[in-house]
Amino acid sequence: MEIFNTSYLQAFINDSLAMSLLATLVVFAIILSYLGNVYHQITKGKLPEVYVERKPKVKNKEVTSSVIAVLTDTVPIEREQEIMMDHEYDGIRELDNNLPPWWVWGFYVCIAWAVMYLVHYHIFELGDSSAQEYQKEMITADAENRAFLAKGGSRVTGDNVEYLSDAMSLAKGESIYQGNCKTCHGNAAQGDVGPNLTDKFWKHGGTIQARFLIIDKGFGAMPKWGDKLSGKDIQMVLSYLKSIEGSNPPNAREPEGEEYKEEL
Repeated sequence: MEIFNTSYLQAFINDSLAMSLLATLVVFAIILSYLGNVYHQITKGKLPEVYVERKPKVKNKEVTSSVIAVLTDTVPIEREQEIMMDHEYDGIRELDNNLPPWWVWGFYVCIAWAVMYLVHYHIFELGDSSAQEYQKEMITADAENRAFLAKGGSRVTGDNVEYLSDAMSLAKGESIYQGNCKTCHGNAAQGDVGPNLTDKFWKHGGTIQARFLIIDKGFGAMPKWGDKLSGKDIQMVLSYLKSIEGSNPPNAREPEGEEYKEEL
């Protein structure tokens, strides 16, 4: 079984715009990682070197300080009076700091990226839009499904489900019911927390399609069993319940919903 479709990776690599985005994201990840480390030092009481008197003998720290100064445009604590604003609220003063250059650069990059995206996808149409990609994937999936069915495969859904009558399917359906459904509907489907499943009364429709969807998608207190059971499993459970319809088990719960009468 092919776990990863390499065609998607190849298409991504061939898309120059996608690679530009990837490179941009890598750069931003490096910047944010570095700034996160600076913030971590500050919260631990260690001021970045930009706030401390530089020592000429430590060249690496001077470089680090310069980088931080360029990225943050910070003003040292001893110069905060220069950017102190006039107003005051409960002893709280506001500093007129500039926006961090890294944020401003990021904002400009986002604008540039939006322009490139517009030109690439909507003006020159050099790549598929999201809607076009969706349509192509749907066509591909439909072709794969048809090929699967042509090889003898089958998928049971609410559209093609039908009752089964062979002993093996009914036995399997009973086993699935006992393993998953009896907690709410009782050992004999007589109803407990959930409704009685042996009568002809149904809250959300009595057709096999309606019953299938309630089990598959869930409704109200009914969990979504489609995440655990396959369409074939649900079909066999429904077939088993059909086979015991009208069995009138002991201590059956009162009918709920409307009576369903099958069309002959």
